[in-house]
Amino acid sequence: MSNLMDKFVEKERPTVSRRSDGFSLNVCDDDDQTDSVATPGVSSPTNSTSSKNEVQQDIPLLEIDKQGKLVRLEKQVQSEILALCAAEGITLEVFLESAWVSLKNHQKLTDKVLKEAKQRRELRKELGNLRRFETGQRKSQQRLAKLRSK
Repeated sequence: MSNLMDKFVEKERPTVSRRSDGFSLNVCDDDDQTDSVATPGVSSPTNSTSSKNEVQQDIPLLEIDKQGKLVRLEKQVQSEILALCAAEGITLEVFLESAWVSLKNHQKLTDKVLKEAKQRRELRKELGNLRRFETGQRKSQQRLAKLRSK
């Protein structure tokens, strides 16, 4: 078993160059023939002498934060959002991005969402304070019981 593990650990792994910060489409060489898909808003080169750089200048780069961020949600809300995302074939991240873009354009709806968010923040604060108080009370009772037993 150890010998097998040594082979696995010692196995050389291929190195891959780091990608740029944004996403971009891979552009095939002129010799490769691929099916092209028309994308609205993105112009495609008409002559085959267009260079890779010219094509990539037409493609917008998406700046994406690669570090994972922890988002804590109420269990019920999280399960509802994840079920919706699964049914629609999208990710939670894409859903949140789209929701934000839509909210930015509707001030009344944004105000309503912010009001709900502030109410939820206050509720979470109160629950956190209550849990902290209960924990402190439980620890005090444990210390008192320990002192009485001596």
